[in-house]
Amino acid sequence: MLRGRVGRGRGGELPCQGQEHPRYIIEDECNGCGDCTRICPVEVYNRFDAGIGVRKAIYKPHAQAVPDIVVKDQEHCIECGLCYDVCGKEAILREDEERVIDIQAASIIVATGYGTFDARGKAQLRYLTIPDVITSLEFERMINASGPTGGELRRLSNGKPPRSIAFVQCVGSRDIAAGRPYCSGVCCMYAMKNAMLIREKNPEDRGHRLLQRHPGIRQGLRGVLRAGEEPRDPVRPRVPGGGARGERPPGDGR
Repeated sequence: MLRGRVGRGRGGELPCQGQEHPRYIIEDECNGCGDCTRICPVEVYNRFDAGIGVRKAIYKPHAQAVPDIVVKDQEHCIECGLCYDVCGKEAILREDEERVIDIQAASIIVATGYGTFDARGKAQLRYLTIPDVITSLEFERMINASGPTGGELRRLSNGKPPRSIAFVQCVGSRDIAAGRPYCSGVCCMYAMKNAMLIREKNPEDRGHRLLQRHPGIRQGLRGVLRAGEEPRDPVRPRVPGGGARGERPPGDGR
């Protein structure tokens, strides 16, 4: 991982200085075979899988990572020595340190990133209290073929496939009390996309979408609705505790 600064320059000649965090790997020697990962006995929560999967203390950041080499998590490594013994390239380091590198860049991409809304702030949703209440990012990793369930929808409570799924919209947006009175501008289409993925994998699934209104219409949602991809039984509640009344999807937490 690099963090750095950009100096003054002209087009095609931009001097940059970056801080490279220690990987505890000789990058030119590691061939990404994965022997060290398979033998590592330590498992920790995988941040890339939004916490619903696990990874080893020596691992690849994600599938198809570039470069295709591992990184050792020194914080969780117990120094059992198994990875050192199994690595035929002797590419794993016991000690490493940060280093500053100079880069002459032709162009720069400014990736600002974003912060996610902490769903624990909405106590009525009971996120992290009920295992089967998950965020959209957790759902995204679950339905992804490279995710912790291999792309299969599973209830975190018992590992069984869900019989019905409800998408709760506008959580963290269109909410004056949360200091975000504006529409997120993405979650309507995002839910439609996820509903389409669910239909592909589980055609018998019963889908509900809980929303306040249809702000996503302006983004081209009409085309999606014309294609017949609207989840069954759309309802308009504010989730209990939010103030407005609405219909609750049938079922007992399925």
